[in-house]
Amino acid sequence: MTTQKTINNLYHEFNTYNVKRILKMKNIPVLYYPLGDVTLGYTATIKRIKTITVDNSLNEIQTDFILGHELSHVLNNDIGTPYYRRVGSFSAISKKEKQANNLSLGLLACRYELDKYSRDIQIKQLGLNDFLD
Repeated sequence: MTTQKTINNLYHEFNTYNVKRILKMKNIPVLYYPLGDVTLGYTATIKRIKTITVDNSLNEIQTDFILGHELSHVLNNDIGTPYYRRVGSFSAISKKEKQANNLSLGLLACRYELDKYSRDIQIKQLGLNDFLD
């Protein structure tokens, strides 16, 4: 399924682009903890319940970006991509990670009505330069 189709389906089902509301309505627990300078968030399955943990030092937009990224992994039942890290390796970003980034950025762009702008402008206006290229 394409990223835009997933975003449209989420909006149709939940009537919002707000990732925190979507997670709440999907009954996906979110925990906020200090995770350090590198790891910003991850999804873990605890007693068969997918739970998202996000660094509690991020601003609202950064937090929503990480939550949207992790939501994508939950929706796609991704495994093997446990942590969103501020500092990536020099290797190429996997398809799963690109999809997760695109879904998250797409949700934020729609929520803040930036969907008519290019990806680069969206990233700049949201202040996510350190998160995305």
